[in-house]
Parts: sequence; structure tokens; C-alpha cells
Amino acid sequence: MPTYVIWPEYFAGELTRRKGRRVPKNLSVAKVTPEMFEKACRELGWVCRVEESKYPRTWFMGYGFKVIVEVNNESEGKNRVLKKLALKLKELSRGNNVDVHTL
Repeated sequence: MPTYVIWPEYFAGELTRRKGRRVPKNLSVAKVTPEMFEKACRELGWVCRVEESKYPRTWFMGYGFKVIVEVNNESEGKNRVLKKLALKLKELSRGNNVDVHTL
């Protein structure tokens, strides 16, 4: 079961790619919380845990946590995991229904 470290900065729309955003701007989310990550992972069928930590690239303005995600599919690479998680976080922040399983 692959395990990935996911930083909330990967989804921050206010950050540039150089500062650490890893998803396209249209998939970014304004402000994510640990609870949003836990709910998104649960809905995607993944196991996750939240740990206190600062993103090294933006330690001075960071969110203050990271998420350890265990994916149950061996073929899920980190970029695909990030995209599915971004879609689910966007759905949770807006209340829309998006089918992330078609990716």
C-alpha cells in the first residue's frame, strides 16, 4: 500500500508552483483544514492521519500540518492522488458533486 506525504500548500491557490503548489490553479482551494483532508480521504476510501508540521518551503506562513495518506491501489502515483484529492477538496469546499473515480 503506497504512502504519501501531502502538504496543504500543494493545493493553495495563493502560492505559485515555485513556492510549492502542485495542482493546477483551477483545482486549487482557498483554505483547507485537517478536517477537510480527513473527510476527503474517507470518501475516497483512503486511510490518512494528520500530523503537526510546517512545509519547509513556506515555513513562515504555512498551515502547520501535513497529511500522511495510505492509498489502497498500487498503481496510484502521487500526481494522480493529488489530482483526485484536489477535486474532492474543491467539491467539499463548494458543496458540488464531482466524480473523481473517472480520472
